[in-house]
Amino acid sequence: IGVLPQRFTWSDADLYTPMEIRPADTDLVNVLYRIRQRVSEHQIAAEFEPLFAQFRYQMPRWLYPAGPFHAGFVNIRNAVVGKFENTLLALFAAVTVLLLIACSNVANILLARASAREAEVELRVALGASRGRLIRQMLTESVVLGMAGCAPGVLLARLATRAAVTLLPPSLFPHEASITMNWQVLWFAIAASLLTGLAFGLFPALQLSNREHLEAFRATGKGSGLGRSRYRVQHLLIVAEISLSFTLLAATAMAVHALVAFQRVSLGYD
Repeated sequence: IGVLPQRFTWSDADLYTPMEIRPADTDLVNVLYRIRQRVSEHQIAAEFEPLFAQFRYQMPRWLYPAGPFHAGFVNIRNAVVGKFENTLLALFAAVTVLLLIACSNVANILLARASAREAEVELRVALGASRGRLIRQMLTESVVLGMAGCAPGVLLARLATRAAVTLLPPSLFPHEASITMNWQVLWFAIAASLLTGLAFGLFPALQLSNREHLEAFRATGKGSGLGRSRYRVQHLLIVAEISLSFTLLAATAMAVHALVAFQRVSLGYD
C-alpha cells in the first residue's frame, strides 16, 4: 500500500496488503480510517450509512439484527479515552483542590513570616527603598518559592507518567499513540506556579510595605504584630484549608466506597 510509520496501529505488522471483502465472508474485520481534516462526524456517518445498509443485507442474518440500522462515527480517542474521561476530570478536580490547600498553607506561612521581617523592611526603607521595590522583592521571593515547588512536581509527574504507561495493557492503545507530558501540560504547571506565587505573596507584600504600618513600627521601636487584617486573612485561610480538606476526604471516601461496591457485584457466574 505504501510506506508506513514503524509503529502503526495495534499490530506493527511488517507488510500490509489490500484485502478483498466478499459477501460470503463471515469473518469480522475491524477497519480504521484516517479522516480528512474539516470533515464533520455527521458527514462521515451519512456517507457510510448506505454502504453499511447494503452490506448488512448481503451478510447472514445472525450477523446483523433486524430493525432500524444506523451508522455511527467513533474516533479512536473517544473510544479509548472517553471511557476514562469522567475519571480524569474527577482526578483533575481533586488535584486542583489539593493545590488550593497547599497554597493556603504556604500563604499562612508567608503571613506568619511577615511579622518577623518588620525590622528588615524598616531598615530597607531607612536605606531608601521605595514601596514598589519592596513589593517587587517579596513577590520575586514568592515566585521563586512557587517555581521551586513546580520543578520537582514536573519531574515527579514525568516519572509517574512513564511508570503508568508501563502498567497499561499493550492492547489498550494503538502503538503510535505517545502517552507523555506535552507542552500544554508543562506550560499550565508553570503558569499555575507563577500565579499562585504572585497571588499568595501579594498580601504579605502589601502589608509589610504599608507606610502606616512602618510608621507604627518606627514609633514603638518593636514589632507591631500581624494586625487585625492579617489575623482575619489567616483565619479565613485556615477555614478554607479545613473545608477543602474535608471535601477532598469525603470525595475520596465515596470513590473508595464505589470501588469496593463494584468489586462485590455478583456477575452471575463463577
